[in-house]
Amino acid sequence: MKNVSGIRLTLPDFQGKDFTYEMYPVYEKDWFSLNIALDVSDFIATAGIEVEPPVRFHIGIAKKWQYLFDFKRYFDLLIGFEFRF
Repeated sequence: MKNVSGIRLTLPDFQGKDFTYEMYPVYEKDWFSLNIALDVSDFIATAGIEVEPPVRFHIGIAKKWQYLFDFKRYFDLLIGFEFRF
């Protein structure tokens, strides 16, 4: 489990708010990882890239469970960092 913190941008209006999620790695290989978080209200997925140890950059998406397959609604964009020690 990893703590990822950053900014969640709602699309299409680009309103930002901070976030902290407990991410679970689905796939890890060298400098790259795919992660998910199963929150009560949101589905969250990120790709993590190791920038400079111990820092990893994450970019991903988030969407409310109730709208997951509603393609008229946009995903939220996640941009964040993780520190591994």
